[in-house]
Amino acid sequence: MTDPFVGQTLNGYEITRYKGQGAFSLVYEANHVASGTPVAIKLLKPGAVPEQIREFDNEGDLLVALSGAANVVNILDTQTCPLTVTLTGSTIPMTIVARFHVLELADGCLDELVARIDQIPWNERLSLYRDVVLGVHQMHCGSVVHRDVKSSNCLLFEKPMQTLMAKVNDLGRARDLRRSAIASAIHYRTGRGDPNFMPPELLWQLGRDDAVTHRSADLYGLGSLMYELVTGQGLTSVAIFPRAHVLHADLALPDARRSLQYRARHDELRSWIESALAIAEPGIPKAITWPTVDLIRQLCNPDPLLRFPKVIGGKRRPLPADLNWLLRRTDILIKTLSNAEAQRIREGRKKARS
Repeated sequence: MTDPFVGQTLNGYEITRYKGQGAFSLVYEANHVASGTPVAIKLLKPGAVPEQIREFDNEGDLLVALSGAANVVNILDTQTCPLTVTLTGSTIPMTIVARFHVLELADGCLDELVARIDQIPWNERLSLYRDVVLGVHQMHCGSVVHRDVKSSNCLLFEKPMQTLMAKVNDLGRARDLRRSAIASAIHYRTGRGDPNFMPPELLWQLGRDDAVTHRSADLYGLGSLMYELVTGQGLTSVAIFPRAHVLHADLALPDARRSLQYRARHDELRSWIESALAIAEPGIPKAITWPTVDLIRQLCNPDPLLRFPKVIGGKRRPLPADLNWLLRRTDILIKTLSNAEAQRIREGRKKARS
């Protein structure tokens, strides 16, 4: 079936190939006609409802605001224009208003690597993980939270020497903490993303529209992403979904009572997460098994406040608004793995000489 948008030109951008789609957008490869530069076009689906239009426009605004962030996908343009198309299932041409973002063209998506994670060297996994942490760090420094961190929302770009870098993408559910919310408070009780990657407190509909809640959800997403890079699956899908009753057991209760019941089940949830971590352990290099598992354990703690840096000297420091602490821990993992690999090579050479 012919795609109605392939071959169309949107204000100087010729659409050449369909790439994929999200909940309410279509993604295409295109060329900037004047310069020949390949780009990605993210096009709002025809028939989008007002809420989806708001989120689409919000994503464009946030990407513009984050345009200096090296590890967040770069937006080149955002426009609306009239376009005559014959939509699928119709024979009658019609004119629509096309809303679209022009983005830098990626070479792939991180979930494509996760699908064959056993083939990806650990040094590359950690490097890509650090890229994503850096992207979320840059967002947090700009007072923006992502709220839907997972491998399918991270794009890959080729660098010199055939290496890859990752950039955070898909800010449709992101929130600018400096501005008024674009939706009512009840909108933020759940994550509204894929439940397989959702923090457990959001499965219980205990989310709030505040900075700590949103940042702690991003930390859970980063912990789950590390779990993806070990097992190929989101942590929630392994640790919590098999016990599906947790999704609906107490939703009829008022928020205050449900919050008390959720806190009472923290230890139970931790035991489920420990079982999932035990599945992951054999897939982690021995040199970094404990610190990697401990990092996932912290980032995915059922208590959102305990995802932040631990107590120092008996007193908790103010919760950080940046992720420098997580970048440092990731750097330690990278250095430890590198040192272990160097030691292995030295021992191999020593054996060969003896």
